This record gives sequence, C-alpha cells and structure tokens, in this order.
Amino acid sequence: MIVDRHSLLPCGFSFGSSSDLCFRFLCTAIIVIVLALFPEGLRAGDVHFHFHEEKDEDEEWDEFKSDLTLFGLLAAAVGFTSPFWGPPAVIHDDGATGYFQKYPYEDGGGFMRLEGDPTFEPWTYSLRLSTEYGYDFDSVARIGANLHLETTSRWGVDSEIHWFDEHDHRGMPIDDFLVGDVNVIFRFGQSHHAQWWTGIGMNWLDDPMSTDVGFNFTYGADIFVGKPWVLSGVLDYGSLSSDDLFHGRLSIGANWRFAESFVGYDFLNTGAREHDTVMIGLRTWW
Repeated sequence: MIVDRHSLLPCGFSFGSSSDLCFRFLCTAIIVIVLALFPEGLRAGDVHFHFHEEKDEDEEWDEFKSDLTLFGLLAAAVGFTSPFWGPPAVIHDDGATGYFQKYPYEDGGGFMRLEGDPTFEPWTYSLRLSTEYGYDFDSVARIGANLHLETTSRWGVDSEIHWFDEHDHRGMPIDDFLVGDVNVIFRFGQSHHAQWWTGIGMNWLDDPMSTDVGFNFTYGADIFVGKPWVLSGVLDYGSLSSDDLFHGRLSIGANWRFAESFVGYDFLNTGAREHDTVMIGLRTWW
C-alpha cells in the first residue's frame, strides 16, 4: 500500500490549497486563547495589545529626570559623608578602646595601642604642643602655635593661634593680625598607625581695626607611615562676620622620642586676606 505523506499531516495539511484553511483555523484558535487569558487585552477603540502600556514621551522624560535626580542626591550624600565613614572602614576601626604611647614609635610601631594588644604601659591621654615659622618668600611672615589634646574616651581639644606680619618691598608694614580657633574634637577613626578626628568650635581674627568671632569646623588626621615619619593634616572652615574662613595645612615630620621637627605648607583665606606660607616647626609629645 502506498501512503501519501501529505495525508499524515494534521488537518489534512498539505502543500496544496487545504493548507490555507488549516492556517486560518490555527490563527483563529490562538486569538481566542489570547482573548480568554487576557479579557482586558483589547478594548473598543484600541488597536494594540496592552501588555506594556505605552507612555507619553514627556512622562518618560520626567521619570528619567526624577530617577537621575535621585541618583545624583544619593551619590552626593555618599561623597559628602565619605570623609567620616571612609577612614574608619579603611583602617578597620572596630570601636576598641585606644590608648597612647608616650611618644610615636616608642616600641617601634605606630602611636596608639588598642584593647587586646600585648601588655604595655597605657597612657589615657596625648598632649602635643607645637610652634612654627612660615614665610611666603615675598612679604608675609607668620608665627604659629598649636595645642592638641586627645584622650582614651576619643574626646579632646584642639586650639591654634597665628600671627601674620606683612610688609612691602621697602620694609614698610602693610598688615598684621592674629587669627586662631579653639575646638572640641572627637576621634572617629583610630588604629595603630592612623588617627582621624573632627570637631566644632569658634575662631577669631584680631587686627588694629576690629576683632571678629565666628563658628569653626575642623577636620584632621595624623598618620604614622613608618619610623620616624609623621604625616599630619588639618582643615578648618568657618565664618568671620560676613566672610568665610578657610585654613588648611599639611606637614611631614621626623620624630625622635618626645620631639618632632617638621616642614609643611599652610594656606589661609578670610575673604579679605589670602596668604600661603611654607613652614618649619617643632612639636613635642607628652
């Protein structure tokens, strides 16, 4: 018996005219199934399926701008707060109680000792006093002093004062004034080799014409990169009457027992005054 291979196809499907009828039947069945599963899929006057509702271009653009603004705010918040959560994360500050050596590298490494370290003679505070001289190689000389106290509780005090003296090229005085600040500080990041602190307080500027007082914010760090080197930096930002005050300094020092000699750079901007000086100084650790 000879079997026609076309007769084995469903619906008598063949490559002839009967295929059109079967194709229409299959399409109709698919449409019926879709309508049954999605009864709201087609509505009067609609010419497309509503599996994904089309949005107006303006609406899509507004949503994109809203998402972009939210992302920008989150990124700004992360970036703005990173100076406070970043250092503790990097130096692995787990909140352990910290103590001080008598001076940096007393036992050959770093400055602080943490709870759980091998037995040592603990100091519950660290007091540093420094004095320095700065010059801009032109017409401005500066003499400064700093007091910095830290404790095991992480709270402390930081205060500094600077006298600026400016002369012209003939040696005639142009300007002289005192600027300084005093702050209550908190050490928010600590490890054997690095300490980060921040605080708030007041600053002042005194010249022959007047004395201005304002708010001050401070942020600083001391990093003990390896014997005998000590890297220190401080940023101060505040207000003086109608002017802003910005003061920044960075120094690298060599420490020997209780004494450290350092060199660095100091920058001061009070709106009406702007001075940057190279400095050399001496710091003692108690």
